[in-house]
Amino acid sequence: MADNKRQHFVPKHVLRHFSADASAKRINLFHIPSKKMIRGASLREQCCQDYFYGDNLEVEKNLSLIEGAQASLLRQLTQSKRISAIKRHEIPLFLAMQYGRTLRSAEDQSDRFEAMAKLYLSGSLDEDALRSVRIRVKNSPTIATVNAIKASPLLYDLKQIIIENKTSTPFVISDHPVIVTNWFCRRRFPSNHGTGLATAGLQILMPISPNFSLMLLDSGTYRVADRSGYLILTKRKDVLRLNALQWLNADKVIYIPQDLDETQVKSLTMTTGRKDRRFEITRADKLADGSGFVVTNKDEYSTPTKGVKSELAVIGGTKPEKDIRFSGLELKSRPQFHNDGSVLSPLRDPYWLQIVEDFIRNDTGIQRPHSNFAVFVASHPLGPYIGKRLRPYRNSF
Repeated sequence: MADNKRQHFVPKHVLRHFSADASAKRINLFHIPSKKMIRGASLREQCCQDYFYGDNLEVEKNLSLIEGAQASLLRQLTQSKRISAIKRHEIPLFLAMQYGRTLRSAEDQSDRFEAMAKLYLSGSLDEDALRSVRIRVKNSPTIATVNAIKASPLLYDLKQIIIENKTSTPFVISDHPVIVTNWFCRRRFPSNHGTGLATAGLQILMPISPNFSLMLLDSGTYRVADRSGYLILTKRKDVLRLNALQWLNADKVIYIPQDLDETQVKSLTMTTGRKDRRFEITRADKLADGSGFVVTNKDEYSTPTKGVKSELAVIGGTKPEKDIRFSGLELKSRPQFHNDGSVLSPLRDPYWLQIVEDFIRNDTGIQRPHSNFAVFVASHPLGPYIGKRLRPYRNSF
C-alpha cells in the first residue's frame, strides 16, 4: 500500500513541464494563503495527499492507468500540434477528469452538500448550533472524480483547440487548473453563470506546459481564428489574461515557470477578484397564486418565509470573475443555442444532454470510461435528433 500512499490530484507528468530544474524534481510556487513565494519546492510533494482517494487503492490504480494514456496524448499533441490526429473523446475526458479530481472540487462538493443539509434543517434547529457544526461528504474526492468522468461525454460537441504560446511570457498553472467560464452567458443571460457542462457558450481551458494550453469552446456561440484546431498567441496581453484566470481559479497554490520574471509574478498576485466562498445559494418563495416564484435574500440558515407553503432552492458555483478572452476569439452575431425558458437554459443540445444523463445512470465511470458509449448512443431513441456538430462523430467515440 505504501507504493500508492501519496495520491496526486494534478498529475506529476503535467507539473514536470513547469519545473524549475533540468531534472524536473523542483518547482517554484506562490502559496496564496501565506502570500509567500517558495523556490525549489519538491515537485513530488505537490498537489497530493496521503490516500486522497481513500485507502481502497482500486480508484488510484485505475486513475494511474488513465493518466499513462493521457501523458502520451499530451506529448503527441504538443509535438504534432494536430487535434485531428486523436480520438474525439480524449481531450474532454482529460479536462473533465482533471476538473473533478482536485482538492478544491472535493471540498466544493462537501460545501454544497453542507449548505443544502443546513437549509433542510433550518427552522428545526437553533441557528447558532447549526452554524457551528460541519457536515462533510465521505469520500468526496472519489465521488467528484467519478462524476466528472461520467459527465465528460457532455463535452464531445465542443470545438477542440490546442493553443501555442509564442510570447516570452509563459503560462502558469495552479492546483485547480481547469478554467470553466462562459462569456456568452455573461453577455446574453447574466443571471445564468453558464458553467454547466451542457450550457451554450461554455469555455474550458487548461495549460499543459508553459507553451501550450488545451481549450474547448462552443462553436455555436463563438468564432475563433484557429487553423484546424491549432491557435497561436503572439500578444503578451493575451497570455497575461489567461494567467490571471489561473490565479482567480486556484485553491491555494500557483506554480511559476522559471522564465516568469519577478515583476510578472508580482503583477499576477495583485489580480483582484478571488472569492473565499465558491458557491451561491438562491432561494425563491412560490407565489400564493401558484404563478411563479419570487427570489429572496435568504441564506441556508434562514427560516422559511411565514405563510409560504413551497420554496425553490438552487445551489451552484460562484460566477467567474473573468471569462476566457484573447485576440481572435469573438462572440457570433447570430449564435445557435436552445432556450426553452427553464433554469437549465440556454443549452447546446437538449437531446444530447438527455442521452448522456441516461448513460450516466448505468456507467461505472472509472474502470473503462465510456467503453460502450458509442453502442449506447446508436441504440438510443433520441440518437437521430442530436445536433449536426455531433452527428459526424456518432460512431467514432
